[in-house]
Amino acid sequence: MEKDSDLLNKKKTVQISVTDKDGKEHPIDVETEMVPVGHEINYQTENEWWSKDPETGKVYAPIPEHYALHFQELQARMKSGPPLTENENRVYEALKVVLQELPVFAADNAYNAQPNASSLESIEHETKKRTNRTRKKDYVDTSLTKHISLIIDQEYESGLSLRKSGSAYLTPLESTDGLNYDANTGKLYFEGVPVSEAKLEEISRGKVVEIGEFDLPLLKLFYSIILADIKNTINQNQYAINESFTIYLPDLAELMGKGRNLSDNDIIMLRNKTGAFQTIYGIIRDPKYPKRIGSALPLLVSLGYDDTTNTIRFSSPYMLRLIQTLYNVKVRQSKLNLNKITEPAKFLISEHTDIIYTSIAKERNKRAVEIVFAIVTMIEQSTDENVCITVRDIFDRSPQLVEALNNTIRTANKNTLLKRAFSKAYELLEKKTTLKEHYPYMVFSEELLGIPTVSTLNEMKLHFIKKK
Repeated sequence: MEKDSDLLNKKKTVQISVTDKDGKEHPIDVETEMVPVGHEINYQTENEWWSKDPETGKVYAPIPEHYALHFQELQARMKSGPPLTENENRVYEALKVVLQELPVFAADNAYNAQPNASSLESIEHETKKRTNRTRKKDYVDTSLTKHISLIIDQEYESGLSLRKSGSAYLTPLESTDGLNYDANTGKLYFEGVPVSEAKLEEISRGKVVEIGEFDLPLLKLFYSIILADIKNTINQNQYAINESFTIYLPDLAELMGKGRNLSDNDIIMLRNKTGAFQTIYGIIRDPKYPKRIGSALPLLVSLGYDDTTNTIRFSSPYMLRLIQTLYNVKVRQSKLNLNKITEPAKFLISEHTDIIYTSIAKERNKRAVEIVFAIVTMIEQSTDENVCITVRDIFDRSPQLVEALNNTIRTANKNTLLKRAFSKAYELLEKKTTLKEHYPYMVFSEELLGIPTVSTLNEMKLHFIKKK
């Protein structure tokens, strides 16, 4: 995850989307630089507050100097104390959003500004047009997403996990400096050189990245939304897959089981969690040559937040490649052809399980949710009626749980962590999945399954009856 201190870096390369004369969108990389100024700026109403170098294309974004200074002060307080008040914490998170998104906002304005947008009236007119857009036309239809689409294909099950296993997995970086994605070639570059799995390992060698704050349940929800959108495209006999996705935040909140009326803090939280994914990269290997070094792609590229429509917009080169790879594997196994699919609703159905409700994404106990994902994956992969899962197998699929346990010092505290995580996981298996509907003999009681402790981790097993 990008360190908060890195947000103060003045020079950044950002990715935005531009529209060509045919109305097609294309992502491009733009060099930006934040320039401290001694006055306030109204970014929503001031005309051309940014500047663009006509020769290099570099965009300069002015930022009130006291923003960065106040952010640094609050950051120092968080490290050495005294603790921030509730109001100071809100200010800190708001400044964090500004520092994250101002370069993208400036670049988007500089490259996509309307030629006639030289007056306040024209800007207000354009804003009104954007506000009145219909959701069905411009936003992803999240009503198509009913459950979390969990990958159960054994070779690619770690595709949305920080577990380094199989032919696809995620790897976080401390910094993204020097990395650029070229949408035209579909490749990631580091200082002009194509990046492979080995190069990413070289870049991250010796650097420890804390992974506990990454909201992987939210990431799996994004993946499920993208997969549902692709299925819908195929169902309508269209084969031009969307490459970027605009999501109405109240729709996203509803999927997560939250209320549709989001507070400013809720919006900031969702934007920060989405922005954090930009420091994660996906590794994926060619299914034809699984032993070769894999390709590296950005997990998620944020294309900005629009406060007039309350939407976030992003692209995901990695998740699209992952879905395409799963499909290619399916084609070779079943001899299907995308243009001849007679039952689009079954597209990639055997590679996923749709058993977990999307509302699991709002759960605060993320380690319990991680356990649920691991258990459901192994239950669905098993062909036995009596499924035996070792706790060690669960830990193997739960790197954030492992990190949390390793960061807990005393044995008593470790056991408390395990108690809270597994007890909540059993509750979620009962309430947030449809396992009982599929397998009525399955039981999730703590008394029957038991709770692991530090001393029983390596030997304990969980038993589930997978009988319809």
